[in-house]
Amino acid sequence: MEKLPLGLVIDLNQVVPYKTGSWRTLMPVNIMQTPPCTNSCPAGNDIRGFLRVLAEKEDYEQAWHVLTRTNPLPATIAVIGSGPAGLSCAFHLAKRGFKVKIFEANSEPGGMMRYGIPPYRLPNYILQQEIDNILRLGIELECNVKVGVNIPLDQLIREYNAIFLGIGAQIGTSINVPGKEAENIYTGVDFLKQVNSGKWMEIGSDVVVIGGGNTAMDCARVAKRLGANVSVVYRRTRTEMPAITAEIDEAMEERIMFRYHTNPVKFIADEGRVVGILSVQME
Repeated sequence: MEKLPLGLVIDLNQVVPYKTGSWRTLMPVNIMQTPPCTNSCPAGNDIRGFLRVLAEKEDYEQAWHVLTRTNPLPATIAVIGSGPAGLSCAFHLAKRGFKVKIFEANSEPGGMMRYGIPPYRLPNYILQQEIDNILRLGIELECNVKVGVNIPLDQLIREYNAIFLGIGAQIGTSINVPGKEAENIYTGVDFLKQVNSGKWMEIGSDVVVIGGGNTAMDCARVAKRLGANVSVVYRRTRTEMPAITAEIDEAMEERIMFRYHTNPVKFIADEGRVVGILSVQME
């Protein structure tokens, strides 16, 4: 026995030598092992994960989110409409473990992104790639199904735990002037939808677009691409136009005419088709 300072006593016969060698430079190895509860769970649920949240935080909502990531029996949800709202809703629900089915009235998904935005701004192949990435989450899609026509809403209420309505804003804004009922007058939404659907439209050689917003710019530039001479009529100045400046500049570069301080008050029709517009000059 050897007495050390501060009254400590140590038995040298029981001391284990601390050997050094090449191994002293090695780093510890972290070995990942699957917990028995998770390894034996036939559903593959993250049991340890949600139990940890409950034990450490007592946060039942977060624990529920952890559990439903792999829950084999999630709620089933019907999403009506495959536009931006419907796709976003389906995406986030699928990420949280819900079983989702989208019902789309048109023949292709995308909503106004496909039928309202011209392909030169949003090419269809890019849109389809994004939609395919969302559907790969296990989301089911059924097109050409209009709720209330092809399938009753009551049926969806019976078969699904919840329903999300994402039918979009598909009604265009018209102008309340005499003669607006002529067959060759379209709202911006209707015009873009028909063109983007691949339908041939007989628009003639001269087209007038009334309005100064982004939809008006889209219609004008689409009509130009269909071979028409296009004029945009707006009742205020260019600086007051709500369209994005770049859209206006590009329309001008495409030789689209702009008429400011001009407000239509009557459409002149012949045999049901507009042949002229009576306008007033605004101050």
